[in-house]
Amino acid sequence: MSDGTLREAPLKFSSSLEENDKARAADTLHLIPYAEALRDFIYQCETPLTIGIQGDWGVGRTSLMNMLRGSGEGEQSGLLDTALCKAISYDSWPYAQFDPDTHMAVACLYALTSRLGEALGKDPALEPAAVEACLNAARRKLLIAMQQIRDLSQGRSNDSLAEVSHIDIASQMLVFRAEFEKLVSLWTQSGEGRRIVIFIDDLDRVRPARALELLEAIKNFVDVPGCVFVMALDYEVVQRGMVEKLGHDLQKASGKAFFDKLVQLPFIVPTTSYKLDDYIFGLLQKAGMPCVQDAGSDADSRQFFLDITRFTVGRNPRSIKRVINYTNLLERIHHHNAGRDTTSNEFRILFALVSMQIAWPELFQHLVRDPSVDTVTSLQSWAYLDSLPEAASLFERSSDRDRVKI
Repeated sequence: MSDGTLREAPLKFSSSLEENDKARAADTLHLIPYAEALRDFIYQCETPLTIGIQGDWGVGRTSLMNMLRGSGEGEQSGLLDTALCKAISYDSWPYAQFDPDTHMAVACLYALTSRLGEALGKDPALEPAAVEACLNAARRKLLIAMQQIRDLSQGRSNDSLAEVSHIDIASQMLVFRAEFEKLVSLWTQSGEGRRIVIFIDDLDRVRPARALELLEAIKNFVDVPGCVFVMALDYEVVQRGMVEKLGHDLQKASGKAFFDKLVQLPFIVPTTSYKLDDYIFGLLQKAGMPCVQDAGSDADSRQFFLDITRFTVGRNPRSIKRVINYTNLLERIHHHNAGRDTTSNEFRILFALVSMQIAWPELFQHLVRDPSVDTVTSLQSWAYLDSLPEAASLFERSSDRDRVKI
């Protein structure tokens, strides 16, 4: 039995992913053609521009971004040409955890600016003194703004800036924008077609209202010529943020228009085009499941695993890996208890039950209490589901009750 386990983490790439690159073999979902199209778009689009990579957690958003930016190690990693694109990666989630609400967005801008300055400072084509001067000027304005915001939130005067009768925070931020634009131009004006590509991930791990504030800050203060923003950003997060911050009525009236203003290119991860039968069998074989090692060419087996997956956990790669990891564990437990591997039929039943447990834990617990054919048959009745206490929390997780039933 193999010791293979499947990580839920996104794919990482440390090569340029050229046509014959071995690293392409890791792309079992065939996302690279989409990443290549996004790369070409980034090269040719007018700036500033924001690309929103949309989709649920675990569908491949970060993997797609990693294909573009690479690991950052070596002269060239990822699809973006480092001679044209300076890639900056930024994760907002730690700042949302530890920075106060009052100045979280400004703290994020400070960190993002510092990342950009650090990357430009390492480039041999740029003058270090010029980079440092622009970086320090931009960060100074942000520090003043953060201090003023902190003082206002605490209801006291700003003693550290006593020589200034009043500091207009908005004016400070506008000056920061000008300084940030100068920093960006050091790169964009040093060669034809050059641009800064800023990757922002994990926005949907941040409370929606705070994510919205960060998006507004980015749009207002660092959305400057020469910049392309690539964000793992779901439409629903922005809408929930608007409800939390501005109220349901305003969200209904102008929510979509607000999202369209933030994101000029919405790209939904193409889960419907995933060739799931290849993906599922590849994972099963990688995990060392003995009863499927030679079944890859069996059309009936492929269709069975494909159907069970589609009708339970769906097309989410992370959820599929969870099913296979858990099935792997239970198969090992059976091997130790029974002294033999599972048969093909036993493995099919095991896979189906695990898929059910991962997708609908409440219904699985109901089945465990009476594991019979009658229980499974009863679950096909809408009236029975409506009367089932375990189904109540299942319905609460979705806004479409009838879809859950189906």
